[in-house]
Amino acid sequence: MRKILTLLTATLLSFALAHAELEKASPAEGAKIPAPRQVVLSFTEGVQVRFSTFKVYRVGDSGDRLKVNGLAGQLVTKVLDLKNDAASRADLGLVARTGTHDEVTLRLRSKLQPGAYVVMWKALSDDSHPVTGYYVFDVH
Repeated sequence: MRKILTLLTATLLSFALAHAELEKASPAEGAKIPAPRQVVLSFTEGVQVRFSTFKVYRVGDSGDRLKVNGLAGQLVTKVLDLKNDAASRADLGLVARTGTHDEVTLRLRSKLQPGAYVVMWKALSDDSHPVTGYYVFDVH
């Protein structure tokens, strides 16, 4: 009986501690592709879109991956919480702006310039935990 209770407690605790994590993205991290029309982020659980932020910015020219990722991290720190920055962004905003979704789609501007782009987010998951992350892809 004690083993069953321990197993049940561990299972329930693992569900309680789970947060939304990026499960899949298109374009994928590190992808080198022609200019996409959208970015799709799939999370392991729903995120509350109204209380979340999703952005895409051009980092600069493609090149040394370590350098580009470092620049992307600096850019995320600088712009993720900015308001009224639509003119500087490579995205045109979310397709769905309300509700809870485990998949989020951002429309991109047409004719993106070649170079590295960073996709960034600060999302409020269904379990009310904030999750933040970013990744880089390249347009050729």
